Amino acid sequence: QMRNEISHVERDSIEPILGDDLTASLRDKMKSNTPLSKAETSLLKHIQRALAPLALAGMIPYGAITIGTDGVCRSTESVSADSRSEQWRMQEEMIYLNKRGENQLEALRSFLNKNRASFPSYKGKESTGTIKINSTSSAVYLM
Repeated sequence: QMRNEISHVERDSIEPILGDDLTASLRDKMKSNTPLSKAETSLLKHIQRALAPLALAGMIPYGAITIGTDGVCRSTESVSADSRSEQWRMQEEMIYLNKRGENQLEALRSFLNKNRASFPSYKGKESTGTIKINSTSSAVYLM
């Protein structure tokens, strides 16, 4: 189930930022074990930082994982209606993971825009409003 969620995040969130050409280029290099440049290695790290929280957040509504003091665990039982506090806690975790993932998507977009010369097939993407609001030139900050 985790692979399905990772595929969904890649398709719905990562690939639209990278574009078809850059996505295909990275996949080809990964499949053929072609060494990656320093910029491509940094790009993969940015992708991973966005992918992980978004994939985990996507699994919470299905009860596929639980997050607790032991870390992230595969859930073997569904959450009962009696454990409303556990449902609330998991909902808060999901919101946190989604926010973190969205922030990392902005960091990915920013990295690509700053490093366009290293990725000729990348078509620049405009950052979303949140990143502009939180810029040093803005008097408004969102957390």
